[in-house]
Amino acid sequence: MIKKILLINTPRIALEALNAGIEREIYPPLGLMYISASTKEAFPDIEVSVLDLHYETLKRSHDKRPVDWYEICDEKIKSFSPDIIGFSVLFGNSLARAGELSKQIRKNYPHILLVAGGVHITGMLSTGREKSKATEIFDAICMSESENHFPGLIRYLNGIEDSLQGVVINTAKLLRNPEDLVLGLDRPQVLDSLPIPDFGCVDLTRYSQYGIVSGSQTYERHVPIATLQTTRGCIAACTFCSVRNFNGKGVRLSSPERVLQEIDILYNRYDIRHIDFVDDDFTYDKDRCHKILDGLIDRRFDLTWSIRNGIRLGSLDEPLLDKMARSGCRYFSIGIESGDPKVLRETKKPLTLRILREKAPLLHKFPEIYYRANFIVGFPGETAEQRQMTYDLAEEIALDWNQFSILTPLPDTPIFEKIREEETTLTADDINYTFDASTANSSFLKEKIVDEIYTRNLEINFLKNPNLLKKEHLPRRALMDFKRVSCIAPQHAVAWHLIAKTQEQLGAKEEAKSAHKKTSEILAQSGYWREKFKTLGIAEEVVGATGIEPVTIPV
Repeated sequence: MIKKILLINTPRIALEALNAGIEREIYPPLGLMYISASTKEAFPDIEVSVLDLHYETLKRSHDKRPVDWYEICDEKIKSFSPDIIGFSVLFGNSLARAGELSKQIRKNYPHILLVAGGVHITGMLSTGREKSKATEIFDAICMSESENHFPGLIRYLNGIEDSLQGVVINTAKLLRNPEDLVLGLDRPQVLDSLPIPDFGCVDLTRYSQYGIVSGSQTYERHVPIATLQTTRGCIAACTFCSVRNFNGKGVRLSSPERVLQEIDILYNRYDIRHIDFVDDDFTYDKDRCHKILDGLIDRRFDLTWSIRNGIRLGSLDEPLLDKMARSGCRYFSIGIESGDPKVLRETKKPLTLRILREKAPLLHKFPEIYYRANFIVGFPGETAEQRQMTYDLAEEIALDWNQFSILTPLPDTPIFEKIREEETTLTADDINYTFDASTANSSFLKEKIVDEIYTRNLEINFLKNPNLLKKEHLPRRALMDFKRVSCIAPQHAVAWHLIAKTQEQLGAKEEAKSAHKKTSEILAQSGYWREKFKTLGIAEEVVGATGIEPVTIPV
C-alpha cells in the first residue's frame, strides 16, 4: 500500500559547474505542484512531499556549503519514509542524474518504488525504436501530462482499480495481469477542472534569493517569483519541437477567470511580485488574452510578468501589445529561428520573413517591454550562407537581445528522426546525452561552427547592441545586459569592456575605470580572450585606456 509519496525535482546543473556568485536559472517545480495537488485531491489520506533538488543545490552553493545530491535525498528519505519516489525529468541533462540517484536509492532502499515522468523521458520512450539504459532503472514511467496518470498508478498499486493507462511498466511484478495496461493517454482536457497547483509545497518566497527566471534583467533582484501555465500545446508543428508530442495536437486553455484566480492566490497569499508564464502559445486565443490583461490592469497589482516561450509574432497587434505593457509585461521572447525562408519552410515554422518585417516595428513602440529573439543554428544541411542570413536578420530587426542556440535534436521529433537516418551509428542515448555545444561531432554540425556562433553573438549582442548604438534607445538597458552577463560569466572580457564603454557614455567615470581595469586583468591572463579581441577588431580599444596599464595583445 502506498501511504507516503516523495516527489523530487531533478537538478539541471552539473555539480562541477557550481560557483557561488554566478547567477543560475531556478524555476519553481510547477509540474510537481500540479502532480502534488492532483494526488492530494485523489487521496486525502496519503502524505505527499516535494523535494526540489535543483533549489537545494543552488541554495547550498550560494551558502558555500558542500552539495551532495544523494546525501540530501537520503536525509529526506530517512525523515519522511516514502513508499514511492517520483522524479521529474524535464530535460536531457536531468535524466542521467535522476538515474544515478535512483541506483543509489535502489541499493539502500530496495523496498521503495521509483517512478519518473516529464517531457524528455516521455519523448525518449515515444520513439519506440529502442529502450534506453537510462530509463530502465525506474519501476514505472508516467507518460506525457500526468495529473491523471500518476494518481491512476497509485490507485492501481493500492488495488483500487484494475487497469492502468498512460504508464510504462519496467518492473513486471507490479502488474497483476499484463492485460491491465490500457493503451493511449489520459491528458486533462478541461484545464479548469484541475486543482489549483500546490504552490505551498515549496517555499516560493525564497527562490529568487538563489537564482533567476527569464526576464530577470527587468525585475528587482530578490523579488519573490513564481511560474504559471495557462495553456497546454501549441498551434505550430515545428519539426525541432517536442511540445506537440508531449501535449498532443491543438491548444487547451485555462479560462481567464481561472488564470486570474491563480494570480490572486500567488500575489495575496504568497507575496509573489513577478510571474513567468511557461506557456508555449499564450496568445493563441486573443479574446481570452485580452480578458486576462484587462483583469490584471483592473487589479492595479504591484506585479510584473514575463514569458519566455509562448508569443507568436503573427498574433501580435498594437492594442494587444499596449495592454501587455500596461498590465506589467516586461519581457518576452519570439521564436524566429532562421533568416532563411527555405529553412523556415522545412522546419514548418509558422512565420515568414514578410510577417516578421511587418510586425517587428510594432515592438519598438512599446519600449517598456524587453524583447529577445530566439535563433537556432546548425540545422541538418544548413550552409554558411544560410547561417549568415540568420545573423543578418538578427542585426536588421535589432531587438534587445538575440539568443543563438545550437540545434539540439529532441527525442520523438521529426528532426530527431531525420538526423538518426543520416547518422546511422547514433543511438537515442548518444543524441540525448552527449550532443551539446562542447561535444558536437556529427557531420551535420562541425566544431568550427560552435566558435562561429559565439563570435557572431559577441558582435551582434555586444559590439552592435542597438540599445547602446541607436539614439532612440537608452544605453542603461544595454548596461543592464552587460552586467547580467558579467554575473553569469565573471571572466567575460567583452562584457566588461562594454560595461566600461557604456559607463563612459553615461558619465560614470569611476565605474568605467573599474570596468576597464577588470577587462585589462582578464586579457592579461587569458590568451583566449586576447585572440577574441583581435578577431573582433577591438584590441586597440583596450590599450591605453585612461588610468590603466596597457595590455600587450600580440598581433
